[in-house]
Amino acid sequence: MSGNWGTHSLNIQVDDLETVTTLDDPTTLEEDESRSVTLRSLPEVEYRLRSTQLGSLPLYLEADASLALLDVERSANYDGSFGRVDLFPSIELPIKTWPWLSLSLTGGYRFTWYEDSLCNQNAEGSGEPCVNGVQTFTGDSFERTTPVVTADIFGPSFSRIYTKKIGDFGKFKHLIAPRITYGFRDVDDLDSSRAPLYDERDSLRSTNSVRVALINKVLGKPVVEEEPEETSDEAENEPVDESADESADESADGAGDPSEETTSKKPPKKKKNGSSREVFSFELAQSFSFDNDQPLQRSGERKDKAGPLSALLRFNPTDGTSLKAEVFYNTLFSRVVSTSLSGSYLLPRDSTIGLTYVNRLRAEDGETQSDQLRLWTGIHLIPKKLKIDAQFNYDIKENVLQQQRYVLRYTGSCYGVLFEFRDANFDSQSTVRNQDYRIAITLKNVGTFLDLSGRLSGAGSF
Repeated sequence: MSGNWGTHSLNIQVDDLETVTTLDDPTTLEEDESRSVTLRSLPEVEYRLRSTQLGSLPLYLEADASLALLDVERSANYDGSFGRVDLFPSIELPIKTWPWLSLSLTGGYRFTWYEDSLCNQNAEGSGEPCVNGVQTFTGDSFERTTPVVTADIFGPSFSRIYTKKIGDFGKFKHLIAPRITYGFRDVDDLDSSRAPLYDERDSLRSTNSVRVALINKVLGKPVVEEEPEETSDEAENEPVDESADESADESADGAGDPSEETTSKKPPKKKKNGSSREVFSFELAQSFSFDNDQPLQRSGERKDKAGPLSALLRFNPTDGTSLKAEVFYNTLFSRVVSTSLSGSYLLPRDSTIGLTYVNRLRAEDGETQSDQLRLWTGIHLIPKKLKIDAQFNYDIKENVLQQQRYVLRYTGSCYGVLFEFRDANFDSQSTVRNQDYRIAITLKNVGTFLDLSGRLSGAGSF
């Protein structure tokens, strides 16, 4: 259940999630072992306060709080239930003294209390040490406090406006500005393993780093046509007294100018600039760590506090066309280690098609670790009623079709029906493919009325 009022939101959730992993015997390629992880919230209550100004002060308060009864079962020993209280208020101070420079400072303090805790794997940490390195619940409560500080500087920015007709655009703004983002979070790493792992609140790690980026953007304003305002000439089309017109014509004794027409022509449509949007963007960025114990690049004995160099390119020539390219360059080994390309196109009748390519290399020797292609599309067979979505994942390196997924949706006046089928094999060494199906029925203003799913596993392909 969830509710929102003003800047406040409240969520109450009861959840039971079990993740099962099946391992195959490499000699027979048959199922050899199954492992499962079960996470339950019984329940979890979460409150959020969005950015709210404190009176007339130039300060803005945000808050995130949760109260939960959780149950975690990761293994025979790592099994227990515990309560958890998490409070995270923060205050932001925006500074905008100059229009070409923006500065924002944020400070917060996170407090987390655990009703139960794990034994400590770190020899120098507090709490009970683990026996034979096996983590178990100890029955002792545990508190963790974490100060958080962030700062964001955008600018000084330089811009120039060009008035030029290119395609649908009539005006462009070119903007160049640096962006510096600093983040600090102090977590006692010696005690971090004592927190039972349920979600992102429990997996916090210390950070003390800055990200520096140079942003280059081009914003465009499309030219749109608007209907002209009504003029006095249009009044001639209103009903009039015909007898009065006849009398007027007779008194004029035919002296009227035959070139004057009784109907008026509408003036041409006026053109104006619409709302601006991003047409082109290029960002070059790199992160730097101020902590010698937390280098951002590491391989064996080699390490560097500077992170990989990243380049991000976005191009949106039309409302329905978008292209994106991102590259990461490892400065420790002077090699491109990750490349991703993606694009989407809007088809007629609000249908879409998109393509994504991802390539990852090992920094040490340049060996390909991943080379994958994903194609997806959504086609409206009947506008606003019947739609089919399809997705295909292909592993180029392993030469295997990892996944094909089809979803058929029908929307009626007061109900909706969904049919889904997925055929997947993410292990190139196995001939076993998992085939999943799902059938769901939803009722308007009621929600999901029926939701059935299942799996069929067997050799061969779909």
